[in-house]
Amino acid sequence: MDTNTPNTPPGSRTIEMPPALVIVSIIVVCSALATLILPQGAYERQERKFPNLKPYVVQEGDTLDSIRTATGGDFESIADLRPSEDPAQRLTELRPGQTVLAPEGGLVRNAVIPGTYQAMDGGQARGLRDQAWNALGDTVLAPIAGFVKRAEIIGFVLMLGGGFGVILATGAIDDALRWMVLRLGDSRAKMLVVPVSFALFSLGGAVFGLGESTIAFVLITVPLAIRLGYDTITGVAMCYMASQVGFGAAFFNPFTVGIAQSIAELPYLSGSQLRYVIWAICTTVGALFVTGWAWRVEKSPQKSPTFALDAKVRARLGSDADDAPPKLSLRKWLVVAIA
Repeated sequence: MDTNTPNTPPGSRTIEMPPALVIVSIIVVCSALATLILPQGAYERQERKFPNLKPYVVQEGDTLDSIRTATGGDFESIADLRPSEDPAQRLTELRPGQTVLAPEGGLVRNAVIPGTYQAMDGGQARGLRDQAWNALGDTVLAPIAGFVKRAEIIGFVLMLGGGFGVILATGAIDDALRWMVLRLGDSRAKMLVVPVSFALFSLGGAVFGLGESTIAFVLITVPLAIRLGYDTITGVAMCYMASQVGFGAAFFNPFTVGIAQSIAELPYLSGSQLRYVIWAICTTVGALFVTGWAWRVEKSPQKSPTFALDAKVRARLGSDADDAPPKLSLRKWLVVAIA
């Protein structure tokens, strides 16, 4: 493998990032070795329900049954209701005009019981050889266990990637990207592609919890970025990085906000105004960073770490210079609409 880059003299070698499978294998092996050193223990667990708390303003003549009907709650007594001003307290009486929080739906989780941690193998300490054999067996089975535990995500990404592969094979996406790039030219609209894409994928992460599933969209965003004169890093960042920014600063994400609010016994939308501001700030900073990187690479492509790879992709995609926008048939437009 040629390890030279445009910024290094011929004959010199640079350190390259190992393949993803090698990195994952190293992490698995290091985790297995850590089990031989770190003490082992576990907490006792019990199933616990974390309900959503729905606000309700008590009306004159309200009873538990009327509140239960209005909120769709599943509480049994007045003690299950919480005052909105202090959700940690239990309600003792219903006062007209008071806002109460009624438990409704929610999640059932196998929660940890505080103060129940115990060391494993307390009086039957195993020898180092036995621990090493167990670690070796767990290491060998770790990939299979990971596939089983995350089968839904893996299957979704494979199906989505396969579907994109079939769509890309029609040539409709490539022609549509080429048509858009040639239409944009050097206009100001071209400058909006990266920040708009970043904002949309970030919104998906904040609302729907888009995460690993966005990897399949790289098949579209990377060719788009390269056709616009940017690099592979820009194509990945405007899709996958954007979704992770939105996921981390989410305001509706059921996988983070929903679970956390339920555990904290707070209404699902409490504090949403602050989360809107945090998401907007994080998304703006991320979009500006990626856009700045894209402009830098457009002016000096050699500064990109993926310059050699991008050159091969550009050669495969072909040059758009002095080309007329391709004519897209109705069939290709339908393919683009399905994508």
